[in-house]
Amino acid sequence: MEKPTAEDILAAQVSFEFVAALVHDEPTTDMLNTLREESALDEAPFGNENENVKRGLALMRGWLATNIEEAADHELAGEWLDLLIGRGEPKAPCWESYYTEPDRRLYSQNSIDIKKAFREHGAQLQTSENEPVDHLGILLRFVAFLMAQEINALNTENHEQAEWYAKSQKEFLSTHVLPWLSSWFTNVQRSTKNDFYLGVSYLLFGIVQSYVERFGIYYYSTRDVFE
Repeated sequence: MEKPTAEDILAAQVSFEFVAALVHDEPTTDMLNTLREESALDEAPFGNENENVKRGLALMRGWLATNIEEAADHELAGEWLDLLIGRGEPKAPCWESYYTEPDRRLYSQNSIDIKKAFREHGAQLQTSENEPVDHLGILLRFVAFLMAQEINALNTENHEQAEWYAKSQKEFLSTHVLPWLSSWFTNVQRSTKNDFYLGVSYLLFGIVQSYVERFGIYYYSTRDVFE
């Protein structure tokens, strides 16, 4: 990937915010109808050449086209809860600690480090009371925040600051997202037959996969690793 322009980074920012909302926020009929009516899933703002992005969009479009009743939307909300949040333990947890802590303990050192990164960069992300901050959606929203700061720096020709925000993105993704993203991706595929959330997992994985190439980081499927 060539050095991205401010426009490229903005497209990635919008895409990160979109997939972050899909995994973090409960789906509503209004949100799903917006996706149906505005053809929002015809293509992604970023990463359209990635095969995972293409497959994810196709799966989501297919589900939306064949599930048009409000009852299906309620069933999808239930799938989101069971799959990603949990009535008890979710089938495909979205918390970094679940994949990286030996005892899968939430509110671990990861959370302390993440909160420190938020403070150092002046990020004030909205979370619900007592919500673990290492949720994948929150982590991607923070990276999107860093992208916005990089764009502002580029637009004011503050290249040193832009480089700092780019470096911060690389370090945060490499530390808090990439080490476990493929495990989460595999977990979703094993745990649901719902095409919408299968599509979300492909779309999210593909967008992140495409974006980190700007940092010289690639996903190697044979070894299931980003490096």
